[in-house]
Amino acid sequence: MPLPLSIPSRSSLRAFSLKLRKQLPVVTLGATLVLALNGCGKQDEEARPAPADAIPAPAPEDNRPLRQATEQAWQQADTQLTQCQQDTLKLNQTIDNLLKLMDETSLNEAKSAWHTSHNCVQQLSPFLLLGDVSPGLFGPMRELAFNIDAWPIQPGYLDYFDVYPHSGIVNDIAVPLTATALRAQHGFSDNSDVSLGFHAIAYLLWGEEGQRPPTDFIADGTVTEKQKASGLTPVDLPNSRRRTLLKLQGQLLLDDLKTLQQQLHPATNTLSLAYQRLSPQSRLQLWQRVAEYQIKSDVMDTQVSILAAGDGLPEGHNQFAGHTSESLVAGLEGLENLLFGVPGEDGSAAEPTLVSFLLEEKEQQALKQAFDNAQQQFEALADDWPAVGEKRLKPLLQALSDAAALLTPRVTAESTNNQGRTS
Repeated sequence: MPLPLSIPSRSSLRAFSLKLRKQLPVVTLGATLVLALNGCGKQDEEARPAPADAIPAPAPEDNRPLRQATEQAWQQADTQLTQCQQDTLKLNQTIDNLLKLMDETSLNEAKSAWHTSHNCVQQLSPFLLLGDVSPGLFGPMRELAFNIDAWPIQPGYLDYFDVYPHSGIVNDIAVPLTATALRAQHGFSDNSDVSLGFHAIAYLLWGEEGQRPPTDFIADGTVTEKQKASGLTPVDLPNSRRRTLLKLQGQLLLDDLKTLQQQLHPATNTLSLAYQRLSPQSRLQLWQRVAEYQIKSDVMDTQVSILAAGDGLPEGHNQFAGHTSESLVAGLEGLENLLFGVPGEDGSAAEPTLVSFLLEEKEQQALKQAFDNAQQQFEALADDWPAVGEKRLKPLLQALSDAAALLTPRVTAESTNNQGRTS
């Protein structure tokens, strides 16, 4: 079966989810509040960051501290991906245990491991968004991100759903459960035809209403006479195929994380070389635009808008697994670590940091406070999104708007050559 002609951006996938909702008056709640907080009615092209690869490269400069800061920022992905692979290996071990024991305890352990692994990858959000912000330089990242964390998904594409007990790959024996076939099915005819990644795994673990029974993973080898007459064998039965599919998805997820690390590993492969060829100032401009894009487009305009609608349709990133606020906090933590550096055991980060070239010391403190406020608001809302009204949503949007406003101004040559202001 043919692969999709193009890999959609994460923002286009989420735009698709918004179309599914058909709740325009509700969806505009987040946008209305953002406009009020910004004090103007423009939120489109002027607010959207320009593609980083469309910015002319500045004249070469001898700025070793900035070069060091941008190299340290890139290396964060390599370190984080090592941890994410360990977490995903643990997820696969819990899946093996689930398929062995098939009880509620082992199912809950697999769910918990899924959240740990998924939150780890969410901390890589700034890197996963590189393909959206700068497709000319980092286009391959869009395919990698699509393989790992594609959403929203069409649940009936995978397994039984609503009033369709025989739908999905699980019930379609014409689809062989092999790595090649499963990759060919991913995004086959629509962006929501998701067969790979975290959210495909989540649907097999949680099911439609979060109530997947562990009995769905019991390998029942009983084949009826009618099924035998149709050429079916025990491996063709839904439970058997569900077991095979879940295990294969976990293995392919780990493979894709390894591929991503290879592509991002410093000084090797496509994506890292594209980054290394940029001047230090261009790298800084790239990260500034990624940060602005993540907060405005990815979090505020897309994910928060979907969640705030609360109409029982797709409930954001973790539609079936829940704890969406937790994953959004992980994404913001990843962005904060990118800008401020990863804190060590003593709580401090290696100098120099990206933020020291972007903002004055007072503004750095304000940005740190805005991140803290946003994370606290997400944690306070937890998964109670259906009950979130304008009053409860406003503090969250205010905190996110504060962070975005500090990151919106363009970086100037003067600021990149004046790190000493912050000392």
